[in-house]
Amino acid sequence: MLHFLAELGVNLSIPDREGNTPLHLAVQSNQVFLARFLVSMGVELNAKNKDGNTPLHECVIASNIRNAKDLLLKGASRSAKNLAGQTPAQLTILLDTATAKTFGSVLERPWYAGCPLGRLPLKPLERNKWHYAFFLFLWFAIYLSQLCVIEPKLDVWYFMLSTSMIAGKLLISFFVTAHSKPGYLERGVGPEFEFANLLKKVPLNHLCSECKLIKAPRSKHCTICNRCVDRYEGHCVWLDNCVGRKNANLYFCFIFYVWLTVFLFGWIAMDSIGVTECEIDHCVYDSLCVGCHYMPLHYLTTVGGMVVCFFYFVPTSYLCTRQWINYAQNKTTNELHAQDGPKGKDVSDVASIYCDDVTTDDKGEELMGTNTRRASRLFSERPKRGCRANYRSMCCDKRVPTQVELLAQYSN
Repeated sequence: MLHFLAELGVNLSIPDREGNTPLHLAVQSNQVFLARFLVSMGVELNAKNKDGNTPLHECVIASNIRNAKDLLLKGASRSAKNLAGQTPAQLTILLDTATAKTFGSVLERPWYAGCPLGRLPLKPLERNKWHYAFFLFLWFAIYLSQLCVIEPKLDVWYFMLSTSMIAGKLLISFFVTAHSKPGYLERGVGPEFEFANLLKKVPLNHLCSECKLIKAPRSKHCTICNRCVDRYEGHCVWLDNCVGRKNANLYFCFIFYVWLTVFLFGWIAMDSIGVTECEIDHCVYDSLCVGCHYMPLHYLTTVGGMVVCFFYFVPTSYLCTRQWINYAQNKTTNELHAQDGPKGKDVSDVASIYCDDVTTDDKGEELMGTNTRRASRLFSERPKRGCRANYRSMCCDKRVPTQVELLAQYSN
């Protein structure tokens, strides 16, 4: 009904006699999808009712943590006060201890420095080339310092060869991954794929109100790219690109080459701190040497290079290890960190909807159902397989489902 009214141009922010807008009422009754739909339609996020409560206030009162996160991601005010002078964070005193603690972490003012290890903050974010450019700047700075200050003094010819080859591979993998497609879900063509018709056939929690399409079992809507990505891993700030089904292997290679580069560069820089004079009698790298005998520059490049390489070595070591584990378990980091479901439960694989990929055991046969009840199992279970099969699936399965194939799961 709301979708129909929105298409007619009806203002969905009109309040009732109590001052409650449809968004107030949706979060009060914990109507998660309805609230998300209203937010996607651009309704007023900070409208106040007769008590001065915004929808975020009402989320706290109703213990509606999921819609609270949605509102914050869209820019809802954390500092808005009701008639009693209370902010949403101050209303957490009405909740039990565990819920209040959860809300406290959600409502605290976010701090974000672009670290790839942490989760994205609960505030509006857009694609930003600053981290992209900063990564390239550091790469060139460290590589040139190695090439023109540190390595010309060393009597080890293969250092220069190996660092140049690895740095080149890192640069190639960086640009290829940054400009690759992660596996966006595309909207279907035809009247049956109009959002109003999808609402009649597909469960609400299987639809994306932002993209107006059917979600794949392992997809997630990226709030930065504003697109649904299949087998969503995360949004890499270094690359300014999402990581999903189609470019997960490229991302793995990129992270590995970053790790290998900073390990090698950092080790050479550390080993060269005490080398203050050229070790080569007849230096063949004299044309490359820039300030090799200027001690302040020598110590700046060696110590500074060690610090920068350590700064990148720590997160990339974790990311490489995490990716190896993810591939072995056929899971993504997003699925491991998800809090919207029971812990330790396998997440379904979209390969289950393809006849040639479905397992032949009884559980696999049930996953190929054609009604809504069986289609819903796609979003909750996946047959457990060994590491070898998981690696093969994660590496080779790059097929993104179409809306036709997803809609077929809900046909009668």
